Amino acid sequence: MNKFLRMAVAVILTVAWIAAPATADDSVKTADSDTVRDLQPQVVTTPVSVTDILPTLLDLLGLEIPAGLDGRSQAGRLRGEGGELDAKPRLFLQETGLWFFAREVVAELAPGEEGLVYPDFPDGLLTVESGSPPHVVLAPQHVRAVLRAKHRRLEAGPWALVYRPAGDGAHFSLYRQDQDPWRAQDLAAQEPARLHELMTIFYQEARRLGDSDLLPPAPGVIFSP
Repeated sequence: MNKFLRMAVAVILTVAWIAAPATADDSVKTADSDTVRDLQPQVVTTPVSVTDILPTLLDLLGLEIPAGLDGRSQAGRLRGEGGELDAKPRLFLQETGLWFFAREVVAELAPGEEGLVYPDFPDGLLTVESGSPPHVVLAPQHVRAVLRAKHRRLEAGPWALVYRPAGDGAHFSLYRQDQDPWRAQDLAAQEPARLHELMTIFYQEARRLGDSDLLPPAPGVIFSP
């Protein structure tokens, strides 16, 4: 079993034990248990991730946080301390799911851009993989097309960079999500420096995560990675 998975299971069991109702013999509770019990609910207004759960629990229990975890400990926020974590923008890289009718969706999301598409659901997008029981899976011949056609979004603090793959390369839009949560006003033309900064971060983060299906920027998009 992966060491991180073993650690996660151990932490979950520990927290479940800590949260269990007290019994007549509660003398074995530790100082760390009391620390977790004494925490008060806190409102966190900046983004967090499910990857933060493991390092946060380890921190609260006084255990070492191993290197290589994507998440950050939020223990300081739970204690009401805030501080350094608030000053560091979080990076969230997201992608679209599987579209059963890709042509319609892409035409709506990126009108006039000749966005990348793949066969629709009735046209052989899925197949049945033998087994016991059989599984419905993406047809192997369409896997690469589906991965290349996915739209991605990088969120960094209040900013969001949207990546849209098309026949001539990647198109980008830039939004200020704290002021424009529906991402209706593209600020790419007004904020070229911010656009190029986030494009650089986008390609770096995608490479770090092993995404090899990205397109280079479309002609006319000035970018120096």
